[in-house]
Amino acid sequence: MKKILSIILGIFTLTLLIQFNSCKDDEGITEPEAVEVTLSGTIDFPFDESELSKLTIGFGQEEYHPDSDDEFTFTCNKDVPGMAIVFNDEETPLLLSIIPNPKESKRCKIDVHSTALSLVFLDPFVCTSHPLDASRVIEKLEILPELLQLENILISKLSTNLKAITTENTEVRNAVKNVIVSYLNSISLDSTQIIPKTNNIKDEAVVISPVNIVSGHQVKHLGKNNFIISNWYGRWAKCILPTDSIYLPPNNGLLSFEPWAASSTNFNLEIIPNEKPKEIIVYGLGMPGVDGVEWGSLSLYERDNVMFTSVMTVFIEFVPRALSLLTNFPVDFGVRSENAQKVADLIRYMMQSRKILSMAELYISNGDYLSLVDTIINEYQCLYVFCIG
Repeated sequence: MKKILSIILGIFTLTLLIQFNSCKDDEGITEPEAVEVTLSGTIDFPFDESELSKLTIGFGQEEYHPDSDDEFTFTCNKDVPGMAIVFNDEETPLLLSIIPNPKESKRCKIDVHSTALSLVFLDPFVCTSHPLDASRVIEKLEILPELLQLENILISKLSTNLKAITTENTEVRNAVKNVIVSYLNSISLDSTQIIPKTNNIKDEAVVISPVNIVSGHQVKHLGKNNFIISNWYGRWAKCILPTDSIYLPPNNGLLSFEPWAASSTNFNLEIIPNEKPKEIIVYGLGMPGVDGVEWGSLSLYERDNVMFTSVMTVFIEFVPRALSLLTNFPVDFGVRSENAQKVADLIRYMMQSRKILSMAELYISNGDYLSLVDTIINEYQCLYVFCIG
C-alpha cells in the first residue's frame, strides 16, 4: 500500500510541477481562448414521451432545454470533441451522444445508438481528445457488429428502466467490453509507418532480435551507435538501457489518422564487437497473451517500473482525455487551466481514499491493468459527471 501511495504521490508531484512551470511571470491563470460554433440537435427519446418535458441537455459547462419538437441548439468549442448528456429532472443521465469533430458536424442526434457509441467511446482505451482522431474512431466503431448487439441490449434495458445506463448491469458492461475488444483487435500495427528503413547501412555486424513488434515495441539500428525504438498503445513506458534509462512518450504529441499511432524515440548505445549481447527492456501497460511478460513473472523492481509508468499513463493520458471530452475544453498540461487543476484534485482525492487504494492494490497484484484504469476513470466520472452502471 505504501508503494502505491509513493508512486501516486510522484505523479501528483509531477502534475503540480508542470502546472507551476506553466505560469508566466506570475500574471495569474490564463485559459486558451475557445472558438465556439453553434450546432442544432434533436432527441429521439425511445420510451415514455411524458418524460420529454422534464429533460435537460448538458454539454460542456452549459445546460440546454429542448423545445416542443424535441429540437435544441447549443454552442461548443469547435476544436475539441464533446459529449451531450440528456438528464431527467432528478439529474440522472438517460441518453448520451458524442460530437467528435464540432467544426465538421452539422447536427447532433441523441438516441439509443448514440448512447451505445458514447458508452464505448468513454472507455480510456478508446477515448481521444483530438477531433480528427475521434472521427476516425467513431467510423471504426460504427462498422463493428458488436456495437449493434450493445444497442439492442440497451433498447431492451431502457424499455423497462429509463435509468439503465447508470444502473449496475453485467449484461450491458459485458456488451460494452465486447465492442472495445473488437475495436482493439481491429487496430493494425504497421511498423513501416513510424520506424525508418535502414537502407544503405554498411555495418551489418549489429543484429537485433527480435526484429518484429513485441508488446508494441520495436528496435531498429540507424547506423553506428544510433538506434530508434517504437512505442504503441498510447501509453508511457520506461526503457532500460545498459547504461541509462529513458521514458517513451505516446504518439509524440502528434495527431494521427490511426488510433494509438506509434511514437518513436532515438537513443545511443555503444556496440563493441565480440562483447555479449546488450539487453533493452521496456516496462509499461501491456496487453495480455504475450509470453514472458505476465505480472507473476516480474520481480518487485520490475513491478515498480510497470506501476509507475501505468500511473503516468492513467493520469497524464487517460484522465485528461476523458476530462477534455466531458468538459468540451482542451486539457493541456502546458496550460495552467481549471481542468488541469481538476486532475490534481482527483489524484489528491485518490491518495486519501482507502477504498480506491485497496482496489488498486488488488488489481495491480493480479496484473489486471484494464480494471485499474477503469476504476480510476469511473471514480473521476462519479466525482465530476455521473456514475455509469
